[in-house]
Amino acid sequence: MMLSTESRIAHQAFVALVALSALIFLTAILHQTPSINAAQRHPVPPAEILTSRPAYNFDKTYRHRFSIQRNHLAHQRFHAARSISENPTPANDSTFLKLIGHSREHSTPLERNATAGRHPSLGKRAEPDEPVDLAYYICKGERYLANIRAARPDPPRWAFGNLAHNGWTVDDGGPPLPRVLYPGALAAMRAKGVDNGRNVERTANLENSFVNSRQEVKNPLGGEYQSLYNPPSAFLLAHYSESPTAHARDALSNPQLSGPALSAVIPPLHTWADVTWAVWAATAAAQNVDAGALRYVLRYNIFTAATQRVMEAVVGVVEAGRGGRRVLRVPWPGREYALESAEGKALLGTSHGAGVAWLSVVGRKALGRREGGRVTLFTGRRAEAAGEGDEGGEFYYLLFDLGRKVG
Repeated sequence: MMLSTESRIAHQAFVALVALSALIFLTAILHQTPSINAAQRHPVPPAEILTSRPAYNFDKTYRHRFSIQRNHLAHQRFHAARSISENPTPANDSTFLKLIGHSREHSTPLERNATAGRHPSLGKRAEPDEPVDLAYYICKGERYLANIRAARPDPPRWAFGNLAHNGWTVDDGGPPLPRVLYPGALAAMRAKGVDNGRNVERTANLENSFVNSRQEVKNPLGGEYQSLYNPPSAFLLAHYSESPTAHARDALSNPQLSGPALSAVIPPLHTWADVTWAVWAATAAAQNVDAGALRYVLRYNIFTAATQRVMEAVVGVVEAGRGGRRVLRVPWPGREYALESAEGKALLGTSHGAGVAWLSVVGRKALGRREGGRVTLFTGRRAEAAGEGDEGGEFYYLLFDLGRKVG
């Protein structure tokens, strides 16, 4: 049967359409990327497993592992930190602070708790299944290292004589008996050759009126930094710290108090690093010791939940204490990491590490340039404290070695 011209054209058009459709379909099949998510392509254990499994190769795994957990935001922050760490200009500082999430909307729950004026004890810990954004702390540690390297050898802004004008009094408690310190800390001090007979306990209290940034006379809302100073042994033990910032936020019931409103109620001289360096330098001078000899800083009996969680995540192994609480047990000599390693940066990126970093910046002229800095993480049983029962917990410590002086 012969087809009419119109029918033949229609048939040819239909065949061409079918062939074209088949070609498009085959092309799509050949070029199709399997529809699986990143977690399926790169299996990653749940976040809570990171603190209950044996320690893993941190340097090789953390960037990919945490970029998936935080939807690549932490990964982007990390690379942004690395790209500007060698050029620490004020503009880059501002960009970096935004990238690593210092603003409230980007900060992690742990960081918000740590900066909200709260002082959590072991009984007020973060929930066990709350993930720790280690990449966030690594970013901060990376930046602190860059600031230390870039610090100019200028004299400190503040000296011991400035403390009184800013409302601070410094009380001398005399040389404490070694039994006052918990055995875990004493073991670390013996290992570093510390002569406990040369310890001088000094406490800076913000208890007098001061002139604020607006040149107004203000009454203090509180602040206290207690440390053991041992210049002959190049050793500083930071025993207790309550910043004026935290006191102001607590007293005014405003966890987000910052900027001009905050500077109006605290003295210009208020940070742990500034106050502690001023007292350290004066103590060293009184003992005819070079302040630049400082090498070891022990952050003692750490109760801040955010720092504890970072320490637990870095080690990777925790135990169950009483009441189901997570307990990290790493007795001295603990775990030692280079500050340039991923673990070292994460620990330096905590609030306790930040103080040590800025102490290095403040004292740069005397301390000189250092190399080979390290940090040791360790714990001690709470039952070791005289008169205290075993509450199933541990005292947490970070011992920072500023490294050898090279210039």
